[in-house]
Amino acid sequence: MRACSSSLPSLWIVSLVFSVISYLPRFSHSQSAISIPPSTNWDGNDGPWSTFTVQIGTPPQSVRVVPSSSGSSLWPIDPQGCTKNDPSSCPDDRGGTFDQPNSFTFSQVGQFALPLSAEQPLGYSGNGAFGYDNLVLSYPGGGGPIVNHSVVASIATKDFFLGLLGLTPWGTNFTNLNDPKPSILSLLRDAGQIPSRSWSYSAGAYYTQSKVFGSLTFGGYDTSRFVPNELTIFRGADISRDLLVGLQAVESGSQSLLAEPIVAYIDSTVPFIYLPEDACTQFEKAFGLVYDNDLDLYTVNDTLHQKLQSDNPSVTFTIGAAIDSTETINITMPYGAFDLTAKYPLVANTTSYFPLRRAQNDTQYVLGRAFLQEAYLTVDYDRNTFSVSQAVFPGNGVQQNLVSITTPGDQGSNTTSSSTSSGGSKGLSTGATAGIAVAATIIGIAAIAGLIFWLIRRRKNTKKTPVEKDGNAVQPDELQGTERKPASEVIGDAMVKNELQGSQSKQRLRMQSELSGSERFASEMGGSNKFPSEMSGSDRFASEMSGSNQFASEMSGSNRFASEMAGDTPRTERDTKSASTSDWGTESGTNRTRLPSYPGTPSESTADSAARERESGSDGVSRQWRKLAGLHEMP
Repeated sequence: MRACSSSLPSLWIVSLVFSVISYLPRFSHSQSAISIPPSTNWDGNDGPWSTFTVQIGTPPQSVRVVPSSSGSSLWPIDPQGCTKNDPSSCPDDRGGTFDQPNSFTFSQVGQFALPLSAEQPLGYSGNGAFGYDNLVLSYPGGGGPIVNHSVVASIATKDFFLGLLGLTPWGTNFTNLNDPKPSILSLLRDAGQIPSRSWSYSAGAYYTQSKVFGSLTFGGYDTSRFVPNELTIFRGADISRDLLVGLQAVESGSQSLLAEPIVAYIDSTVPFIYLPEDACTQFEKAFGLVYDNDLDLYTVNDTLHQKLQSDNPSVTFTIGAAIDSTETINITMPYGAFDLTAKYPLVANTTSYFPLRRAQNDTQYVLGRAFLQEAYLTVDYDRNTFSVSQAVFPGNGVQQNLVSITTPGDQGSNTTSSSTSSGGSKGLSTGATAGIAVAATIIGIAAIAGLIFWLIRRRKNTKKTPVEKDGNAVQPDELQGTERKPASEVIGDAMVKNELQGSQSKQRLRMQSELSGSERFASEMGGSNKFPSEMSGSDRFASEMSGSNQFASEMSGSNRFASEMAGDTPRTERDTKSASTSDWGTESGTNRTRLPSYPGTPSESTADSAARERESGSDGVSRQWRKLAGLHEMP
């Protein structure tokens, strides 16, 4: 027990240091666009794709992810996403995993169905183990921005083989629709690290001679990565499907591949291009493609692959703000952009494939990540607009030219900064340097104050500690060999237990889906994990109101839908196809759970002014650090 007591000053000081460090971004108001360095890896089972490294938690765990233009938070791969039936290389193949119990700054919320409003009609589904943790948006030493207390959802489903980095500003709601948790983009803006709620992305091009990596910029754009044009498009009213373009034509040489214009949704979350079935038939005739119905892919055998590489045909997409708008731009994709590789578990044996899929209806018309290899996408949520441009691929050593997008009404003008495109980080700004200096001073004062406090308290405890007859000091409960176990938190049929034996050990998630007809999700309310009311019968919408569809707050059985809101913009109900099966945890071949459409889905909101949850007490020391240091009842 003496060793435990002697560790108190160091834990107390370290907790104060981390509390102060968590506010460092607030001092570094760069108000300039930030370029996120690529990982320099090419990953994925349907790519290869240029990924970006994110460090999560304390100590930091690095994962490689791809940007999601429809998501708002980070979805890393959970260790349970790789099973004993997968190759030993699975964790690295999936970009690395994030083990939540190994981060002592991780704060758990629970298991929910992933919010996949745009992707569910395409057959994507999955669960996530949600919580909060601190992020660094770069590889170690890359100098990327810090994002504190961000929503993190670890996923195991193989529907998304790589983790995803959400780019939108929509907050995430769990049990309270009036308390959205801010997105990564909003946290960056609120901390003054970027000048506006905007971002730009191009997926990179492995097929070019210099294998140019992807480009991701928060708060602006990089003029060295696209051909400028005058086309500006207003975002759609439905925030789950807002990046809509009028696809007026698709051509290869003189051959038309699209019979009539369609409205298509740009979504970097998925790799494929989804077009009407008759358009796919024209692609088959033009390129000799054969559709594999079992794999749901256009596989390309060696003979055809060699021919297409030799011919190097190109496809031009003509897009505008609407299907009949006069102002349009062309995005031309060479065959290399379609020459992708499918690997396990998408296919049993590695094979070349053409990233085109047959859409069953207009909710499935999507221009995915393959399209963004040759397109540069910029989205400005403050102005409610976005733009699409032809991407260009500068060689190594060519400087970036970052232009900041300012908030409407900002008196400052757009600013420009340059750095080499090889991924080197920029130096600290004057504000950042000053902030670090101030923080260092505060840390020093806090450390001294903590030491003095401990010395005074130790002197008091020496005088007041009761002694048993044998002379041994009586220790308080919190410092005994075991702590009191917290009540288990059941979410759905997922049970999370804290097993504490002598010291705080790893938390492990045991997650199982209920097969008895409905999936239950906990509402974190006092007394019990129950909803105010539960209605029997089948899932149904409470009402359909003119202009918008509104989800019910009281759902059938115990399935609960969360609403997705953008200020006054309601969520729109859409036709959906049955969700594909996905696994959480151990795969047993037959023990797979078919998920309902959106049970317990965390909803998203644009209420940027919503109060953030704070994990620290009035003295700035986090509750987790209090528990770790045994300071539960310290006066």
